[in-house]
This record gives sequence, structure tokens and C-alpha cells, in this order.
Amino acid sequence: MLDRRSALFLGMGFEVLGAIVGGYFLGQAIDAKYKIMGGYGGPMLAGVGLVGWMIHLIVIVRKLEKEDESTDSNPPS
Repeated sequence: MLDRRSALFLGMGFEVLGAIVGGYFLGQAIDAKYKIMGGYGGPMLAGVGLVGWMIHLIVIVRKLEKEDESTDSNPPS
């Protein structure tokens, strides 16, 4: 069975895939309907999805570091 951290990072792989693919197809749909991004909507929104995922990754890593610090300073008795 996976521990919490392993499951978290395994799930993050699916998150990045969903963010990039979802952004790409959303951008393509916007381009097809409104023609406002000149055909670059898919790649642009895929990039936005990737940047958003990277920000999410930083937040998760900082949260895990804080949890490590709190468990190190308060050992179980």
C-alpha cells in the first residue's frame, strides 16, 4: 500500500497531464468558436495550465516541509 506522500506525488502526475491537455483542448475550442487567439489558444492555455500546476507544486512542497518540521520538533512520546 502506498503511503500518503507517494500517493500525493503519483496523483500530481495525473494533475499535470490534465492541466496541460485540458488547457490545450480548451484553447482549441476557444479558437474555433471565437477566433480571438489567432490559432495559438491551445498552446497558450496549455502553458497557463503548466504554470498553474507548478505553482500548485510549490505550495504542496512547502506544506510538506512544514509538516516535516513540526513532526521533527515534536517527537512522539
